[in-house]
Amino acid sequence: MPSCPRATTRLGISLCLLVALAFSVAVEARLAHSFTTMPRASPRVNVLIDETHAKYSDGYFYPNTVYMRSVLSPQGYSFDRTKALNSTVLAPYDVLVTDLYGENHTRSEIGAIKDWVNGGGRLILIGEWSDVWVPWQNNVSSAFEVWFKNWTVYDDVAKHNGDNRYIEISSFARHPLVRDIDKVVLGSAGFIDMNRSRGIAVVAWSSVSSYVNAGREDWKKSGPWPVIGCKPYGSGRISMISDVDLWTNRFVNSTSGQIQLFRNMAEPWLYEIIPKVVDSKGSPLSDAHVTARCPNGTTLSVRTNSTGRFTLKGLEEGSYVITVSWRGVQVNQTSVTVGVLEGDAGPTIKTGVYYLTVVVTSGIFGGRVPGALVEVYSINRTRLESGMTDTSGSIEFKQVPQGSWTVEVRAQYLSTSTAVTVDSDQSVEIRVPLTSEILAVALPMIVVIVGVWLHLIFRAKKPAEAQEHEKP
Repeated sequence: MPSCPRATTRLGISLCLLVALAFSVAVEARLAHSFTTMPRASPRVNVLIDETHAKYSDGYFYPNTVYMRSVLSPQGYSFDRTKALNSTVLAPYDVLVTDLYGENHTRSEIGAIKDWVNGGGRLILIGEWSDVWVPWQNNVSSAFEVWFKNWTVYDDVAKHNGDNRYIEISSFARHPLVRDIDKVVLGSAGFIDMNRSRGIAVVAWSSVSSYVNAGREDWKKSGPWPVIGCKPYGSGRISMISDVDLWTNRFVNSTSGQIQLFRNMAEPWLYEIIPKVVDSKGSPLSDAHVTARCPNGTTLSVRTNSTGRFTLKGLEEGSYVITVSWRGVQVNQTSVTVGVLEGDAGPTIKTGVYYLTVVVTSGIFGGRVPGALVEVYSINRTRLESGMTDTSGSIEFKQVPQGSWTVEVRAQYLSTSTAVTVDSDQSVEIRVPLTSEILAVALPMIVVIVGVWLHLIFRAKKPAEAQEHEKP
């Protein structure tokens, strides 16, 4: 068999190694940036960056977020900047991002922002770590009763690239603001001042190993510290982040969560709720029919599972009218507000479904009657429940829907019925006259009646016979 010359073999091996090395580098580069491949935003998101009172003449956010903007722009985002702020300027935009400020906003500018958010705008408030920026940032945020604290958060354990000023955040609440995020990196971050803020839902914290006031051991305070939060305001919402550097060119590729966090803050949220439907005793209602009337007028329909829960996904913020029907009867109607923390949108819905105990007794002596057939019917004669009384003469029907029902009892060839209104857990006694008891009472009465009747007959007959004997 012919063989390749040795020189040719070495050349081939070298070429293979070069190709493999190039492929490996390409794969590593692809993996390093694969998180930037995101689905197209829908609908389009128009972002405005507020540079009206920026600390730097060219602003800070816009020139330092070139990479993030290059990723999001093809996905449906537009980024504009403004040096003037009023209702007309804000009207076309979905999102307003605060820059690093160097002076206060005017009353009219803050009023325009509040009106815009109240009408459905999404405001991203950016804080920082020092007195150089925080007072000016709080000038805007305080209008919504939220504040940033100007202390820097350090972390000697959860630090990024060996620098304790660059902290890794991995403690998140279950909330759409931090959905699909496992970690973000903040650089020289401050934190949200929870002592002053009102109505803020904190969704991310620094680790327990974090601390502030690093330069003063006597004032050094350990974490965790709140760094990301959210607050509804009118028809809009406010997102708070205590650092701007996480989106800058040098930090944005630190984790896959950096850009995703901005998207979560900027885009409309869709919620998932998982309520639980129970009866009067807290037991789950399985296979109950549930309808949800959405804020836009459409209706969703589901059934509860074996644990009494149902799931509604892809919901927008707003109030949903939930109607629960059990065995053809409406047993609850309530409103569930979707928004803020997802954990708040899994309420327990208690329904008008009760426990009905029927006790069957004899008609005269009040004795319990075992083995009696008891049936529960609706007004249109649809049978709801059926069963036999136990040795104590009673039977419990579980999970009977509220309303008016007819209870029929059959025992020893006799029957009786009664109307029952079920509006709570209750016990009803139904007396049935039994055959043996009827005979026991009626037979002596019959004997007496027959005796009296015969006696009267004989008395009437005797005078007639006497009269005939007296005739000559």
